[in-house]
Amino acid sequence: MKTTNFAFDSIESLQRHNFKKYDPKTTLIQVFSGFIKEDEIEQIKNILNEKGLKFIGTTTAGEIYEGKSIEKSIVVSISEFEKSSVKYVYFEGSEEEIGKNLSLEFTPNSKLCILFINGLELKGENVLINIKKDNVLITGGAAGDYGNIERTFIFNENKIIKKGLIAAIIDSNDLHIINDYELNWEPFGKLMEVTKAKDNVLYEIDGINAKEIYRKYLGPNVADALPYSATEFPLIKIDGEDYICRTVANVNEDGSLGLIGNLYDGDKVKFAVGNLEMIISKTDEDIKNAVKFDPQAIFIYSCAARKSFLGEQVSFELKPFADMAPTCGFFTYGEILDKKENSYILNNTLTFIALSEDYQPLKTKTYTEKKAIKNMLKDKCMFIIDAMIHLSNEYIKELETTNQKLLQAAITDPLTGAYNRRYFYEISQKFISFAQREFLDEYLIMLDIDNFKKINDTYGHDIGDEVIKHLVNTVKSSIRSSDVLARFGGEEFVIFLNNISRENALKIAEKIRKNIQNSSVEGVKYTISLGVAKVTGDIETTIKHADLALYEAKNSGKNRVVEYKD
Repeated sequence: MKTTNFAFDSIESLQRHNFKKYDPKTTLIQVFSGFIKEDEIEQIKNILNEKGLKFIGTTTAGEIYEGKSIEKSIVVSISEFEKSSVKYVYFEGSEEEIGKNLSLEFTPNSKLCILFINGLELKGENVLINIKKDNVLITGGAAGDYGNIERTFIFNENKIIKKGLIAAIIDSNDLHIINDYELNWEPFGKLMEVTKAKDNVLYEIDGINAKEIYRKYLGPNVADALPYSATEFPLIKIDGEDYICRTVANVNEDGSLGLIGNLYDGDKVKFAVGNLEMIISKTDEDIKNAVKFDPQAIFIYSCAARKSFLGEQVSFELKPFADMAPTCGFFTYGEILDKKENSYILNNTLTFIALSEDYQPLKTKTYTEKKAIKNMLKDKCMFIIDAMIHLSNEYIKELETTNQKLLQAAITDPLTGAYNRRYFYEISQKFISFAQREFLDEYLIMLDIDNFKKINDTYGHDIGDEVIKHLVNTVKSSIRSSDVLARFGGEEFVIFLNNISRENALKIAEKIRKNIQNSSVEGVKYTISLGVAKVTGDIETTIKHADLALYEAKNSGKNRVVEYKD
């Protein structure tokens, strides 16, 4: 495999260049155009077509050429394979149609698919959802237009595509690939939940209007500067160990935010902040760890927001790649990352793929590692922001821990850890409302310890407390995780049984009774009596019914289960 990259500063210089002949079946050609007007793309397309080149092309928000960030240029990357074949395809239509049609082009030998999409016209993540890729690695990005957010184009030698996808599919048994990404924006503050979103439109977080959540936590200056301030303060979706960044592309009149990429109800998100030194140094370190072989080409698809944030320093994080292999790419409106079984549209990230048909494990580093320069008066921004992020996150953790403890204290009985009476009334009414909507049966068990006063008088109140705690632990091990146990007062407890039949409710009550009868605590054996009642629409009435059944159990000899009957 041999990769040669060319950079042209004008359409005229592209016209003057003489390309040699390439076999389109074994040659991957990517074109990254900083000329973004439709008539300019038409000229570029025609020139390359006349020169006999078959390619995939995209407009950009900046071009990447041999470790440098350049602008208003045309980068042509030509990769000639020896052991791999290339197929070019394009599709227009709906996201579902495009994804399904691309899937049909894959063969058992398909190894890599580089695709460019019109991110402003298509919901890229919806396209990816509909791609059935099996073992095909998907990479690439969404076309840009230098921040105008008006119209982007993808194109090949024959056609300009305004709403669709264009791709190169590489089939191979010998192609080695490393696919990875760098974010290094640091999440901070409260973990929040998306409460209303549809695809790439975010309406609410924690029940608050999306724009107003920025105002609440980051202040009016940041909120009123959206979408431009989102470069510095994007949202990060916390997906297990993965961080997926979401940048605001536009603000709608209702305060909802248009995103580059999707969010869904229930997603957990935090704000994030970038730091120039931290991003560059961390990327350098991660590249060293990620690239384990001597690549023959590296393609980079990096976010336009990242380029804007890093400014002139963006080339510092690109240079380590160029020290290893011929490197090219573009700044996108959304980067495609293939991870595990899914593909994602990312924001604010640098994604890259390193390729080789001749696998050679790296024995030594092939690029110059930057050394930190320590100076009392310079480069201290990293320490300040790192410290503030750490302080913020630690404060949030402590606050959440304190709130959790306060909540537990407010809803539980301090002796046993069972829920208290107040919380029982609150939660049971919610269960009743849900059951009425879903036509589910529910039952209530009321129980207390037989002859508990005698236990206290004979063994002392400390043993009496141990008996009560033993009762709670035994009951918890006898009921389902969805059931609710609460201390109602003294030695009296209630159990709310959700979505259960009469037969199973009575079985659980009898199971509890037997488990208590067959156990002891501190050498003391004791028994309980239980009343069972079907839950009505009114919790107070249900409690009265269960209490009457319990009273009957007590009066008829104790240590038994009695069901309430009208």
